[in-house]
Amino acid sequence: MKTGKHSNVVVELNKTKKQLDEAYLEIDKLKCDFSDILLQIRNLNESNTYGNDSAIRRKISELCTDTRYKLLVDDESKKDTSCHDNKASISRK
Repeated sequence: MKTGKHSNVVVELNKTKKQLDEAYLEIDKLKCDFSDILLQIRNLNESNTYGNDSAIRRKISELCTDTRYKLLVDDESKKDTSCHDNKASISRK
């Protein structure tokens, strides 16, 4: 069966739309994840009991490190990630 030029365009458009939908879902998930982490940091800051500052700073540092690690390493098969000057440049393969 022979397909026309316009049929191929429609197939490519649908494929691109699906990829965009998946990207938007991933962005929404990241927003929720960041929101949860920021809430944890806020709660740690609000619960600051004087004299226990180092434990709170350590926990906040762990949250930041874990989050950064997840962003840069998670789903490595789909991303090529490099960071320079605190900027992440992510391109899809």
